[in-house]
Amino acid sequence: AYYKKVDIKTYTITNKTNKTKTLILEHPFRKGWDLVDTPKPIEETRIWYRFQIDLKPESTVIFPVSEAHIVYEAFGLNDLSLDDISVFVEKNYISQEIKKSFENIVKIKSEIVSLRKSIQEKENQYELLFNDQERIRKNLRSLKASPAERKLAEDYVSKLSVQEKELEGIQSKIIKLKEKKNKLQTELSSMVGSLEFEKEIF
Repeated sequence: AYYKKVDIKTYTITNKTNKTKTLILEHPFRKGWDLVDTPKPIEETRIWYRFQIDLKPESTVIFPVSEAHIVYEAFGLNDLSLDDISVFVEKNYISQEIKKSFENIVKIKSEIVSLRKSIQEKENQYELLFNDQERIRKNLRSLKASPAERKLAEDYVSKLSVQEKELEGIQSKIIKLKEKKNKLQTELSSMVGSLEFEKEIF
């Protein structure tokens, strides 16, 4: 986004004599600022703009010096939040065609956020189940050969077998969710990378 800052300094010059006068007005030169809607100076140095102003007898001249400075600001769409992107759409800063692309970006980013949440939930579930297995294995190692403890050991082994299948199922879901997320991330990067537009905003 390019923004134009405009700075106007107005000089009020009065000739109180009854003769025609010529005034050389020195206005400070500022690097990065350009004269706009201002008469061309008769001389330009590293420090000054010099303007020649003809003054009629007993008259006042209003002489504005207008300068513009361009400010550049970059926005990375992949780094913007959903709210940030929605602002561009709501404020109508973009064309209808680009608006549609932005809406698709919002949709995909929302799906990616949802997938990340699901992946985190599955990974937490996997970790809890895995830690429970570690606890059961530790208990198994401490059991003796008495009939009661053998029965408890069988129960532990049965539970471990069930949990192992659950872990495999969770791991499979995590892999599928990550594949879907990576696919959407690639699609999003491609969409953002191919976007190009220009629009004047007043």
